[in-house]
Amino acid sequence: MNTKTTVAGLMLAASFGVQPAGAVTVDDFVIDDAKDLAVLCAIPASDPAHVAALQFCYGYMQGAYDYYLAERRGPDADFFVCLPKPEPSRDEVARLFSAWIDGHPERNKDEAVEALFQFGAEKWPCPKKQEQKRSDSKS
Repeated sequence: MNTKTTVAGLMLAASFGVQPAGAVTVDDFVIDDAKDLAVLCAIPASDPAHVAALQFCYGYMQGAYDYYLAERRGPDADFFVCLPKPEPSRDEVARLFSAWIDGHPERNKDEAVEALFQFGAEKWPCPKKQEQKRSDSKS
């Protein structure tokens, strides 16, 4: 673990102070699988770490999506998640993802980013290449 990660973890742990039973702890901010991400994305407002957990969730999702877009630049890009316009809010995506994981317990141990994009591809699939070409020519 590098020094920045250690310092950030210690600062986060110190900011929680004494936690009531069942509250989020600094260990919950380690994303080992899809369920870990879903739990943070669905943290109740009554949890003392609510704001930190949601911001972590939003940051994880935004970073994954930004990387996805960056990897697909160029005319031959192959998209599999196409968000609607207007795009859903981060809060909506977080709630929908958490609900999706709850409905797909077989995905709990998947890599979080893999499950996130599986969810995205099911929720907001892209039109097939043929459909894209037809709709592009009509514009």
